[in-house]
Parts: sequence; C-alpha cells; structure tokens
Amino acid sequence: MLKLYKRGPSGILYWEAWTADRAVTVHWGQVGERGQTQRLEVAPDQSAESVIAAAAARPHACGFTEAPRESLHELVVQFILDEEDIGAEAENLEFLAALKVQLDQCLGWTGNGQCTGGEIGAKEGDTLNMFCRVVEPEAAVASLAKHLESFGYGGEFCIGRAVGGAMQTVYPEDCRGDPWMW
Repeated sequence: MLKLYKRGPSGILYWEAWTADRAVTVHWGQVGERGQTQRLEVAPDQSAESVIAAAAARPHACGFTEAPRESLHELVVQFILDEEDIGAEAENLEFLAALKVQLDQCLGWTGNGQCTGGEIGAKEGDTLNMFCRVVEPEAAVASLAKHLESFGYGGEFCIGRAVGGAMQTVYPEDCRGDPWMW
C-alpha cells in the first residue's frame, strides 16, 4: 500500500493505492471525505508494485509525498463500559476485533489514517480503548463520531487526542467519567 498526501487550498488531499486480486485500487480525495476510486488491472507480465509506481508518478509530480510517522496524530476512542456491557473474554475480544475493522475502514476510506489496535480495560475491564493514527485530527474525529453514531454507539464513547503528552477529550465535550485515567 502506498499513501501520499498534499496540502491543498481547502485542506489535505490524499492519494493511495493497494493491491487485491491481481488488481490495484487507487483511491483519492480530500482527507475526511470518501473520495473516488479507480481499479487498474495488473497484466500477467506486470507486478502490482510497478502498476502502483506508474500510477503514483503523476501525484508525485504534483507534490504528493508520504506522511512522516511523526506528523501523524494519536486519537483514542474509548468506550466506558457498564457492568452489563462486560461479557466473556472471548466475546470481548471478538467485539474488539470487529470494532478495529470498523474504525480502520472509516479512517481508511476517508483518507485519514488507520486504527492500529485496541485494549480492554486497564481499570478492571471497565473501558475499551481503540488507538488510531491520523493525518488530520479534526476530520478524523468528525468521521469517527458520525460512523459510530450511525451504528448506534451514540453516547457510549469518548474520543481523546494526545496533546503534549496528555490525553484531552475532543468529543463529546461532556464525556462522562474521567476517561483518560488509565
């Protein structure tokens, strides 16, 4: 997978490409929006890497570059669990894996990063934390909140952003409890 970014007049633009089933998918747009896609077939005498390199020539020429890891921002989506939310360990791990896929898809299809993993409660299992690395935190928070609320999770989660070594709640403003005390 190749992910490229460029600051445009109205925000950060993305261009990315990946392989699946002897084809390359190219996906581009403005960070925070679904963007557009194009499928490029990989001929029998080609490698997927060469198709991606050829497709990336134009974005590179237009100033798109890979985002340095240190330029990414850390977000944490935290669910504060009530006792009735805590299931068997296998059930919790299955939910954690499914939620990672959901968040990864949300961030990926809006060109904004990825969900890198999660954990279940450092405080006796009363929280579920999902960790995300994003390009544009405000757009990521908006996308994640909209996505989670569309799946019926409204009011069950908080989103925090690492700022100066500490987590700050960025959504919602009235997050219940003291979510970042792990």
